[in-house]
Order: sequence, then C-alpha cells, then structure tokens
Amino acid sequence: TEKPAKSHYRRLMQRLFKNPEKIGYGQRWQVETVVSMLKRNLGCAVASRSYWSQCRDLLLKAVTHNVMIVRTRRRFLQSKISTLSAPTESPYEST
Repeated sequence: TEKPAKSHYRRLMQRLFKNPEKIGYGQRWQVETVVSMLKRNLGCAVASRSYWSQCRDLLLKAVTHNVMIVRTRRRFLQSKISTLSAPTESPYEST
C-alpha cells in the first residue's frame, strides 16, 4: 500500500526499506559467501558450552579462515611468480 503507516517505527521502516542499499543489504552476497566457506571448511558447530567460550571459538574460527585465505593466495602468487621466472629455453634444445 502507498499509505504511510500509523506507527512511528513502521513509518521509519517503510522509509528505510524503499532503498535497501542505505541500510547495508547491498553486500549481503559477500557475507553469505564467507559464512558458507566457514561452514564448509571449519564446520558449523561450536563445542564450547559457555557464552564466552563460544565467542572465543568463533573468533578463532574467523582468524583460522583468514589465515587459510592468506596461505592459499600466497601459494597461488608463488606459483605464478615461479611460472613467470622459469627459463624460456626448452630443456630439449641443444646448445
């Protein structure tokens, strides 16, 4: 409906949700991708029972995930550099 809502907060929601990029849903796909990677690579369960232990475990999962990404990129870049710096001569050519 085009009528404004009667409640203050409902009017606020109507105004904000007209343009979803203003409230941060524009990059939701990135968040969904990272959550999917975390679940796939490190599991979706946390073994801790207390709240602060769960927070610590989630922080460690996030740090581990970032380290895994850095290591993968470094290996990729090293393989690219070694390919680029490889000798151009063929080992089968006689000199």
